Amino acid sequence: MRLLTLLLFLSSVSYGQEVSGKLLQTTIHEIRLPDKNGDTLNIRSLQTKKILIVEIWATWCAPCVSEMKKIPALRKKFPELEFYSISVDPSVEKMKKFIVRNGYEWPIVYAGNDEFIWDYFSIHMIPKYYFVDAKGTIVKVTDKLDEKVIQEFL
Repeated sequence: MRLLTLLLFLSSVSYGQEVSGKLLQTTIHEIRLPDKNGDTLNIRSLQTKKILIVEIWATWCAPCVSEMKKIPALRKKFPELEFYSISVDPSVEKMKKFIVRNGYEWPIVYAGNDEFIWDYFSIHMIPKYYFVDAKGTIVKVTDKLDEKVIQEFL
């Protein structure tokens, strides 16, 4: 039984990486989503940096919350890096409370159950990080924020 569970887990991880990898070397779609104040934030407005990391996350996801704690320090250490964090929480209010409680100040937007976002990013497992270069091309997809991987693109 344990072996079957392990095999199912590994196949789902492999499938998630394969699906996410389909976006590699493609131009990121124009995404416009509301931030915590309800203002629409266009992903294209953030492509002035060398690397933009698009994060898919939710407040109920413990690995997401853990990885998010790294973002303030990464933004401080690498000023040429920007984040566009897309919340897939079922409630915008939960996202807002979480952002305020933690004092997060980078571009964080709400997608909730937006069908386009779920389909475009083929969301099966989160967190997920899409590295987008200054030309708008998705150059890397990861499950964690690794400083060494970030440095490869700066």
